[in-house]
Amino acid sequence: MDDQEKLLKVENKDEENLDEDWKRKRLTTFIVYNLLYFNTGFEQTLTVTTSWTYVNTRMETDNKDFIYAAINTLRYFPSLFLAGIIASYGDRTRNIKRTIILTNICCLIGAICYMIPYSVYLPLIGQFLSGFLNLQRPLMVGELARSYTKDQLQTKYSFFTASYGVGSTLGPCVAFMITNADFYIFGLHMTYGNIPGLIRVIQIIISLILTLLYVHDLSKEFDYKNKVQEFNKVREKDGTFLFNVIKELDLLLMFVAAFVINATEAILYVFYPVYIIETLHLSKSIVDLCYILPFLVYPMLTFIMLKSTKNNEAYHFGIIGWILLIVVGLSLLTLNSLFPASVNIAILFGLNFIMQIFAYLMLMFVTVTLSNLVQSKHQSVLDSVRCTCRQAGAFAGSPIGAYGANGKNYIGYGFVLASSIMLFLLILRHKNIKNTKILV
Repeated sequence: MDDQEKLLKVENKDEENLDEDWKRKRLTTFIVYNLLYFNTGFEQTLTVTTSWTYVNTRMETDNKDFIYAAINTLRYFPSLFLAGIIASYGDRTRNIKRTIILTNICCLIGAICYMIPYSVYLPLIGQFLSGFLNLQRPLMVGELARSYTKDQLQTKYSFFTASYGVGSTLGPCVAFMITNADFYIFGLHMTYGNIPGLIRVIQIIISLILTLLYVHDLSKEFDYKNKVQEFNKVREKDGTFLFNVIKELDLLLMFVAAFVINATEAILYVFYPVYIIETLHLSKSIVDLCYILPFLVYPMLTFIMLKSTKNNEAYHFGIIGWILLIVVGLSLLTLNSLFPASVNIAILFGLNFIMQIFAYLMLMFVTVTLSNLVQSKHQSVLDSVRCTCRQAGAFAGSPIGAYGANGKNYIGYGFVLASSIMLFLLILRHKNIKNTKILV
């Protein structure tokens, strides 16, 4: 019997002997984590879908492009500067529940600010505070990695990623339903642009209640992954954690991948409304549909992932993902405002379908691979580094998307070049990434 079979036997035996109360807490915590990540996807697409109209119809400003870019960029600031600090606190104290509650309170204040359009600064402040929602993911991913076996994680991350996808689908659906909404609440005029703030207030209050009742600090009671590490006799490397991370090429490759993935996503998210409304002169309902339909691929992909339980298959997700991004880049080059609007819309819908498959596969690839490369006590910190790289990519990509309607060919060429380089590097490091082992 080889080491892998011995480890699997130990993990299965441990799973059978786990305390039933702890397993119940793990289940309820996992369910609420999925709802919280659903909120992240919902908030992002609902805001991106409606923000261009919000800026143009409710805000008094002479620089609408800049404000639009700022609204879709400021939400990434908290992750850029605080993700490492918050995740380090989570890894050290395992007070995950308390941290999630505090970030939700910040998001609640942000949602209230966002729906008040009387000053252009209030929605901007609101978006900044809403960015605290992104600080939750490293904490949740770290806690899941400490609470399930290596083979269970791919299934759990599949559900986790699908929750984000469902939220991302429903965001534009809700935007489509409120297209002509117009009412007052406590004297505040609510329309298509600022109703998302009200919806988010309700959503966050529900999240706070569910977190208080059903989320538990699982690894405080029992650290599953640490027990497996003890079986494998994993030793701490000499030197500081950050220095050890920098020395590992495979970790650095994952961080660069996270940057590129979110940069390309952010560019297209912000690009669609501007291109459809300003260049093609179509209605905001088309923008909503452009976001809604492609996200329907998430249930299909989740079903496929549940049938795929081998951990090293994550590598193949990465290969397929980078090839799909090349296709997206080439599709952007075919867009032409001289074509009939129906042709351009078909191209946009098609490339967005491909983009969502790319985003799902790459999120699975990076998350699963990173979770297998680090020790239990560094789980959240490492995902926070990934999160920081991801938000840095979004921060860099959002302004490009806002001003990119006239430079779509440069965006297309950029996608092809970036994905080709990443594909080459992934193939070059295939032995290490297919057969992951704890590095730090």
